[in-house]
Amino acid sequence: MASYGMVDDWRERIVLAVDEFFDTKLGPDLVADMVRMAPKDTGYLASHIDHTVEDHELRVTAHAGYAAAVENGHIVISHGHITDIYVPPQPFMRPALYRKRNYR
Repeated sequence: MASYGMVDDWRERIVLAVDEFFDTKLGPDLVADMVRMAPKDTGYLASHIDHTVEDHELRVTAHAGYAAAVENGHIVISHGHITDIYVPPQPFMRPALYRKRNYR
């Protein structure tokens, strides 16, 4: 268990414990699952997923500009023109987020 120093307020200890859980357990687990589930044509998408904890909020981000198109599917645009080509979704973020986890 982490050392909280001179923190006297139980609320602050809970906040610190939740932040630590986000940063050392849940965040890395989500990132690992997303990396594992991401399609790997070039590997760029999978290598640009990370997490941060700021203001007691966990953020997991896929920094590839096309991550949402991969997650949700998209129509191909070629030379500024919409084509009839539809690329189906290849979800990797939502399945990782909704995966049941057991932390004890």
